[in-house]
Amino acid sequence: MIELPVPVQVGLVDRSRLAGTAAKRTGDLMDRISKLAAGPGITASWWVLAMLAPPAPALASGLHLHEQGTALMGSAHVGQAAIANDAATAYYNPAGMTRLEGNQLVVGAQYIGLSSEFSRSAGTTTAGGNGGDSGVPGGSPGFFYSHSLSPDVKAGISLTAPFGLALEYDRDWAGRYYVQDVALQTINLNPALGYRLNPWLSVGGGVSFAYAHYYARQAINNALDGGPDGVANFDTDDVAMGFNLGVLVEPRPGSRIGFAYRSGVDHGLKGDVTFYNVGPSLRAAGLTGDRLQADLSLPDSAILSVYQEVMPGLAVLGELGWENTSVVEVTVLRFNGGGADVTPRDWHDTYRLGVGLRYEATPLWTLMTGVSYDSSPVRTATRTPDLPNDAQLRLGLGAQYKYADNIVFGAGYTFVDLQEPKSDIMKNGLTGRLVGTYDEYLHFLSLNVSVKF
Repeated sequence: MIELPVPVQVGLVDRSRLAGTAAKRTGDLMDRISKLAAGPGITASWWVLAMLAPPAPALASGLHLHEQGTALMGSAHVGQAAIANDAATAYYNPAGMTRLEGNQLVVGAQYIGLSSEFSRSAGTTTAGGNGGDSGVPGGSPGFFYSHSLSPDVKAGISLTAPFGLALEYDRDWAGRYYVQDVALQTINLNPALGYRLNPWLSVGGGVSFAYAHYYARQAINNALDGGPDGVANFDTDDVAMGFNLGVLVEPRPGSRIGFAYRSGVDHGLKGDVTFYNVGPSLRAAGLTGDRLQADLSLPDSAILSVYQEVMPGLAVLGELGWENTSVVEVTVLRFNGGGADVTPRDWHDTYRLGVGLRYEATPLWTLMTGVSYDSSPVRTATRTPDLPNDAQLRLGLGAQYKYADNIVFGAGYTFVDLQEPKSDIMKNGLTGRLVGTYDEYLHFLSLNVSVKF
């Protein structure tokens, strides 16, 4: 439960600040909106603000991208905290840098192909289509460097994009009063250190400087005035900090157990809100302003990975993971007009399980494969169209080619089945009820190079 300081009320309308005919008009508007509301016992001021509330920035919290353009894509990122065979471990488990000889660099790039198609079902109250394929293709780079300060002390740095994706629905789709476009981009700069305590135990840690940029667009229902839809645009960003820790245990040659923890990051997003063609009734109720602040929590996570050679050249990989997505309990939106909106989310923690293989087929070629499963953080009644995700099933394939003693090229592919999640949400009479099923999947394709100096 979030408490708002007095006199700020949950809504855009502070009635004490309205006078004369404006106050009467607002009262009339409240009555009209209340008639559209879905349930009793909810004040009209909730509905006014809920009408404008953007697709809350849950996008990043719900889709953690393990994929960062590295060779790990070939194993569906199973073993990420234990493989520790190139500079990418500076990000995944900094303790693993103690296994690396000299100075090493990994540079990668990946293509991200998202498909997300909605099919409306009976019960949807807003006229409109299904929204088309809302998935927006994209890409991201990955940069990882490990520097040897001594045989037992390593320093590293990584540049990644660990959260986000983008969706663009048709402008006239049935869920347009929830979202039309939404995009979140993150950049994480992560310097780290690794230290070997003894021949079988290493530890590491780092600090993250995290940038987040969040954009959303939604339609505004002007049914109270009988006019065409309006539009609201939201554009915010923020920089925050976090940390990560790692442990690597090597009980005997060919056996490694890695543990990696990454803290959550709390962003206080701030930026612009722009309204177009808002009807006079909603304007009088306070649907105005030009500044927005929103809270965005990126959850902390923990990974336990195993690397075990079962025969010369063949290693089995295993992984268990946890992500604290239950931190997404509510979304708080604050507007410079003095109002605020609290939207319940009620997400749940997610868990990860994976297994993979790594096979040195020849002195030059190494092959990888893996499969992993991440549970769903959301339920049907809380699954919103800004991130309609469900459980994630990954299948990875990859290969590396040793071009020279100090240069290795790699390529990887991961298919992510995002299942067919169902949604049945209703915010109020103006946003309408949205019922249906999503069909979603992701393609990742990466190219990378590892260089030793």
